[in-house]
Amino acid sequence: MNITVYGGGFLGKLIATELNATLDDRHISSQADLEGSSTIPDIIINAAGKTGRPNVDWCEDHKDETYAANVTLVKIFAEHAKKHHIKLVHLSSGCIYEGDNNGKGFSEDDAPNFAGSYYSYTKAEAERILKDYDNVLVVRPRMPITATPTPRNLLNKLLGYQKVIVIPNSITVIEDLLPSLSGLIGAEATGTFNFVNPEPVTHKDILELYEKHSGKKLGKTYISAAELVVKAPRSNTILRADKLRDSGFPMRHTMESLDAIIKRYVELERSAD
Repeated sequence: MNITVYGGGFLGKLIATELNATLDDRHISSQADLEGSSTIPDIIINAAGKTGRPNVDWCEDHKDETYAANVTLVKIFAEHAKKHHIKLVHLSSGCIYEGDNNGKGFSEDDAPNFAGSYYSYTKAEAERILKDYDNVLVVRPRMPITATPTPRNLLNKLLGYQKVIVIPNSITVIEDLLPSLSGLIGAEATGTFNFVNPEPVTHKDILELYEKHSGKKLGKTYISAAELVVKAPRSNTILRADKLRDSGFPMRHTMESLDAIIKRYVELERSAD
């Protein structure tokens, strides 16, 4: 199976390695940019897009760039895949929801209910566009965390904050996402999947695991979401993982997985010192 991953960011590189795929990090602005190769892949994976640096507040001041990368580019990929009768895998986001849906969590069939940040608005808009195509697998990760220290890692971000909110959230352990995604692609799945570990956790839960494995006391100040001062409101939400479980490619229980990857994170930290 010939796969090309577009986007040279944190997650795109990991997916390309996991799937033994070609990584294309060119700037794509039209379908013509995709027609240069003599070989059309069986699958294209859109891992490009703007999340903002250092965070999604960037998108509030760069709306044209954000829309082009998160919406216009998605349409380009979708039309290219349709033209060549190939499959598109699109990396969306679970940050298009807010809340816990009256304790039930949000399923893939629930309409997005959060547009408080421009980033979240564009991710929901892209999903609306993709509903018109039947050859698409939409992947919704949320707050990616991994054993590898990197600025895009949720754990890195939390360690850099003095004030940390305490509210249950769905998260995505990358070490679980990669084999599950590989399995779904191999099964030729289409449709939308919440790629989150089964149980929500708080940021405090994550940092306490870090304290446990590192032996450090972090001295963080834990606050409510209402106390967080940011340019754009943040999504705090719980997503259901039933569909991914029922597909036969579930992700591990959240705390079990977190314990393992945070232990490894601390080991890598120590070896780098």
